[in-house]
Amino acid sequence: MEFGSLIFLFLFLPIFLFFYFISPLRIKKIVLMVFSLLFYYFVAGNYAGVLILSILFNFFMGDLIEKLSVIKKRRLALTFGIIVNVFTLIYFKYMAFFLSGIISVKGLFFSGEIATGSSSFPVGISFYTFIAISYLTDIYRKNAAGFSKISDIALSFTMFPKLLAGPITLHSKFSRQITLERRYLYDFDEGVKRVIIGLGKKVLIADYLSGTANDIFNIPNGMLTFSLAWLGAITYTLTLYLDFSGYSDIAIGLGKILGYDIPENFNFPYISRSIKEFWKRWHISLSEWLQTYLFLPIAYWVMRKIEKDTFFKVKTENVAYISSSFITMVICGLWHGAAWTFVFWGVFHGSMLIIEHNFLKRFLKKKRYFLLQWFYAQIVIISGWVIFRSSGLDQIKDFMFSMVGFGQGSGIKYSAGFYINAQFVWILFAGIIVSFPIFNWIKQRLSGGSATVKIVSGAIESLSLLVIFILSIMAIAGGTYNPFIYFRF
Repeated sequence: MEFGSLIFLFLFLPIFLFFYFISPLRIKKIVLMVFSLLFYYFVAGNYAGVLILSILFNFFMGDLIEKLSVIKKRRLALTFGIIVNVFTLIYFKYMAFFLSGIISVKGLFFSGEIATGSSSFPVGISFYTFIAISYLTDIYRKNAAGFSKISDIALSFTMFPKLLAGPITLHSKFSRQITLERRYLYDFDEGVKRVIIGLGKKVLIADYLSGTANDIFNIPNGMLTFSLAWLGAITYTLTLYLDFSGYSDIAIGLGKILGYDIPENFNFPYISRSIKEFWKRWHISLSEWLQTYLFLPIAYWVMRKIEKDTFFKVKTENVAYISSSFITMVICGLWHGAAWTFVFWGVFHGSMLIIEHNFLKRFLKKKRYFLLQWFYAQIVIISGWVIFRSSGLDQIKDFMFSMVGFGQGSGIKYSAGFYINAQFVWILFAGIIVSFPIFNWIKQRLSGGSATVKIVSGAIESLSLLVIFILSIMAIAGGTYNPFIYFRF
């Protein structure tokens, strides 16, 4: 059961909303928590037990950290809590990956077979593990108090709009919404709009473009042409953004309907003019988490350890930035999945951040070069998504060579023309338009118009949303719906 399934939209969600809105204020959180756990059980099955154990363990550890007064004991408790959370994530998501690495070199150590186990893992574990680490760390840093009720931490971890693929909520910023006894700040109209927009992005555009992207990435190595490689790279670039931002729109919209302010996750990342700016606009909640709990602690640790202005004639602050950027992005890549392609993607982005910081800083600051800066950023971003999507090093090499004009394909058996038709062009155009803040600009312009203009524009918006919703439901009923891409991460 996913946000884009008919069961969720026409069975689970209406039943839940009925009980949620008729419930007294004092038990609304309990209703939301119970339905969230049911939702996760329907999606993850017996893996729901892992989530429940995570809730219990982190509630106990948070309470322990808060009660301890000796700093060394607090630090020890925090370290233990983080290790258990990280080990759980590694065990379920990465054990097969690590064991397969051992198998590849087993002849150096021993002979015999190794059972790698299942490659399946609890959906959403990457997200609620990061929420758990944020919870313990913020308590340790005294940025926020721990939850006094186990039902509160359960709701923070399980709230179904953000459970499976975020946005990742930091405890210091989100906990007050959980504990505050207040009349809920419902924004039903805006919430419904965001849900419909997210559904349209996902079902009407991303799912269609993903078919072309998958077909091209499934072409055997050595058969790509220049145009075919770029068509595959661009369609996947749009697919990934529209799929994930569509999910985030639905999650944020559901939060508004329920009276919760779930943080934004995207801010038109493809208008970025640098990779640093891209990471301020792409998967914002993950970027904030990485900066708060990885990048800054690593950078400060490096600066404390060096204790000098320079290190081998390099400024200490530059050493700290280089090391923290690289480590953070490698971990970011590995967080996305147990595959070397994700690690290489992290290395690629970490390297580009370092290059920008040390060699491109002046160029990126000059506003008159904004078109050249944008073009540079898009080339890097798209190239990164090729690494991200590829099945291995051979495919990465094949795509990269083809994208610079050294493709070995003849264009006879596989050609870009095979995938391009009128429907594809219109949907590709729609995907590009939605990926840029064009509608926001139009809406802003119309907001200053006369009363008549506002009425007409409002009617057009409402009619457009109705059409998007109907078309989305028809597409889902027609069997063209695909699971959200980030569920596999």
